[in-house]
This record gives sequence, structure tokens and C-alpha cells, in this order.
Amino acid sequence: MKRNSIILLSLFMLCSIWILYSCKKDFAFDRIKGLDWNPDLAVPLVKDSITFERALIETDTEKNFYIDENGEVSILFYFKNKAFCIKANDLVSIPALDFSYKRQITTIEEQTIKTQDFPIPPITFSVNLAQSSPELIVNELLVKKGKIIANSSHTFNNPGYMSVTILNATKNGNPFASTFGPFIKGISTDTIDISGVLFDLSATPNILSMQIGGLIKQSENLVAGDIIQTDYTVLISEIETFKGYLGQQTFTPLEESVKVTAFNNAYVLGEIYFTDPQVSITIVNSIGIPSAITIEHLKAYNEASNVTLDVTDRLGANAYFEVPSPEFNAPKPVTKTMDYTNENTGNSMYDLFNLKPDRVFFKIKNEINPHGKTFNFFSDNDSLYADLKVRLPLFGHFDHLTLQDTFDFSLNQQKEIEMVEFKTKIKNGMPLMARMQVYFTDSVYNKLDSLTGTDNILIEEAPVDPTTFLPYPGMFGVKDTSFFLDKSRMDGIVNARKIIVRAVMNTSDGGAPNVKIKAAQLLSLDFSALVRLRKTISPGK
Repeated sequence: MKRNSIILLSLFMLCSIWILYSCKKDFAFDRIKGLDWNPDLAVPLVKDSITFERALIETDTEKNFYIDENGEVSILFYFKNKAFCIKANDLVSIPALDFSYKRQITTIEEQTIKTQDFPIPPITFSVNLAQSSPELIVNELLVKKGKIIANSSHTFNNPGYMSVTILNATKNGNPFASTFGPFIKGISTDTIDISGVLFDLSATPNILSMQIGGLIKQSENLVAGDIIQTDYTVLISEIETFKGYLGQQTFTPLEESVKVTAFNNAYVLGEIYFTDPQVSITIVNSIGIPSAITIEHLKAYNEASNVTLDVTDRLGANAYFEVPSPEFNAPKPVTKTMDYTNENTGNSMYDLFNLKPDRVFFKIKNEINPHGKTFNFFSDNDSLYADLKVRLPLFGHFDHLTLQDTFDFSLNQQKEIEMVEFKTKIKNGMPLMARMQVYFTDSVYNKLDSLTGTDNILIEEAPVDPTTFLPYPGMFGVKDTSFFLDKSRMDGIVNARKIIVRAVMNTSDGGAPNVKIKAAQLLSLDFSALVRLRKTISPGK
């Protein structure tokens, strides 16, 4: 019975649908006027935050930004990773070492060679490694890359050979010797690789003892007067390890500069006062050599005003400091840092950055072995380099500090939009007042309109605890506003694809009080739009 009821109900519904459809021609829907319908739609636009980290740090400049374990923020300006660098092989250069071997075959030797092999009596040559550096003392030297070039001009052919032995050298623990041949009439060149050869000159510092000899094979072709002649050149292009004394040398590289990018917006539009700006120069020395550092230039340059300020003469005694040598076989290099603050430079750090520099310039002079003869050592990976670090803790007062960020934007069906109400909910967790403006731009950032016209959204700072200079925990400056854009203004931003939010910030009371900015402080943005559409509904279509 239940199944039959379901079947009857289904047949009734099908019949009803057929009747309604067949009667459609009896109702003149096309004569009914269109009905206007004005729905309101809530559209989220931006729900995000602007922080110092996001707004002030440009792409690929993360090293300019530092947050310590307490969340306190500093801006760092670096001169590369190594503003000034001396590599170990820069400290000693062994010039090309030349000597010549020449021997004339005697009549007695001619007769001997006709019946047997003839060993050429060895001759020892002394080569001075320090011939162009009178202060240089080489006690031990391991060659990383080097060779001996032998340019020969013999007057005969013979299957024999010449030999080269370095009397005070070893390779892999074995005495070093090498041969080359045969004897060729005319000009020929041979090369002996001395890479990996250790010179032990502790008994005779700087003096390399080279022994030249060889063997002439039995031959009927040699005659008295034939000449053996070879010009030798010892080339040491890279040193792996060194022990001795490098003398007193001075290195003054070209002046280095860096483009300041971390506060681009603020430097253009704002005034910034840092309570405690700091410049530190860190010397890292893994070369076994003491050094003395002199700061020759520390200056700032503002491109807009074309003003330069050099504070070097205000560093006083701190413009000079010494860096000791590490101990032999020490696992770590010696690190020496000199800090420059307002306190020890007569407030010059404030003056340096009050200039709002686009570039900061840095030049140092480095003198090695400033107190004379001592034991020097190095390996080829050792270096002496300087890092310049400028740390600007965000503790001070700020006027017209400008933060800016960009967001995507698009409203579809703009022809059907009658009115838009933009709602802004802003929470300010920074200890700075903000005057905010919102711009609508096209895809290439051409401004089409602004949300508030010539006015700004004024946002109070988060209340500040005068004992900590930080906002009270959980307290914010809050601003909720609404802005209405009619149809004519909406037509003006029909091509808008971006929203630029710009906040010009300053400390209260005319920028007088000092405040601290920490990483967690932010401007929280919640932008939405209430869109009223004009929709026409046409029955029968």
C-alpha cells in the first residue's frame, strides 16, 4: 500500500509540471517590467600587518636587520662580509729565481764518453729566496704551486739526462730530486713540478741549495768543445705553509663604500634620532702575525644635499688599535673588536647618522709586525680581514618615519556597483603615532585615487610605559573608520589592481620622548568593503 502511494504521488507531480509548462503561454512574463534589486555584499580586501621587518628591509638586504634574543631591533649596515682582507699569500711574494749551468766537454771527457757512460760532476748553486725583500726570513716553506723551468741550448744530441736535486727539500718525506732529458741539439724546454715540496731552511734561512748534475751516455758523436747549457728559473706561485719573519709591511687598500638601503623611506621623508648608534670594527686574524690598525676614513655622504661628514679625527686614540698574533696551531683565530659610540667619540656617531647618509665610507691602514722581528707563520687558508658593522638600535625619537606596503586589489563587476563603503579597522602596536593614507594604483603603480582624498587616517600610538620606553603589554592605539565611494569615484578606479598603504609615523609631543621599537610591534590592518550592487531582474528571461 505504501509503495502504491509513492507511485500515485510521483504521477501527480509529473502531471502538475506538465500543466504548468503547457500553460506558460497564458502568462505574459515579457510584459512585466524589470525589477531593481540592490544586494549588499561584504568583500574582504586586506587582513595583514605591517612590521618594521617587512616594511624597512628590502629584498636581499636581510643582513641589514638584526633582532636580538629579547626581540629588540637594530639596523646593521655591512661593508660586504669582508670589507678589508689580506690573504696569507698576499704577505710574501717569492720572485722568479734564476741561475745558469754551463759546461764544456774536455778532450779527456770526450775520450771517456767514447767507451763508457760519463756521470756529470754535480755543482751546487745557492738561491736566495729573499733577494728582493731584505727583511724576509724563510725558515720553512711548503710549496702549493710551483715549478722549475729549464731552458737548454746544447750543441749535441745524446740519450742521457740532466738531474736537479734540492738538497734541503723533501716531498712526502723523501729527498727531492728530478731528471729531464735527453740532450737535444738546439733549444729545448723542460718543466719540473715542485708542488708539494717542503723547503727546510732552518739551518740556512732563505738559502735554497740546488745541485745540478746528470749523465752522458756512451757515444762516438761527442767532441771536445761541445757545450751543455741550461738556464733555470724557479717559480713559486702559491705557498701552502710558511714559517719565518715577513718583515714590517703596510697595507692600505682603496676606500670602500656601501649604499645604505635599510631606511630608504625614512631617510627621504623622515627625521630619525638614534639614542645609541654604534660603529664596530672587527679584525679577525688567523695569520701568525701581529698587526696594528689605523682608521683613516670613517665618513658619511648624503646624495641629496651633497654633504660629506668625516668623523675620523674625532675618534681620538681609538682610531688606532693592535691585533695580536694567534698562537701557533691555535684552533681559532684572534678576534679584536673596537666599538665606537657617542660616549667615546664625542657624540660623533649621532652626527654621522644625523646626516641621513646614502653612503658610508671606510678605509683602514694595516701595519704588520709593528714592533719588529718576531715569529711569523701561516697556511694558505689563513687571512686577516676586517668587518665594519654599524648598529643602530631602534631606541630614540622619530619624526616622519615612513612605512609602506603594497597589497593586491580588484573589484569585479564594477559596472554594476552603485556604492562602496570601505571599512578600516587598524590596531597600532607601535609607540608611534601614525597618519595613514591608502592609494589605489594600476598594475604598474600609477596612482588613480586615494581613499581619504587630501586627509589622513590619524591613529594614536600604543600607550608607552615611561620606565621601559615600550608600549604597555596588550594595549594598542585603535582606529575604526568608514569611507564611502560613489559611482563616479568607482569609475575612476576601474583599473585599480594594487593598494598602497603608507603610514607616516612619529613619536608624540612633537617627537620629543624616546621610545623603543621591538620586532613584535606592528600595525594590524583589516580592510573590507561593503559593496552595494544595482541588479535588474527580468522575469521570463
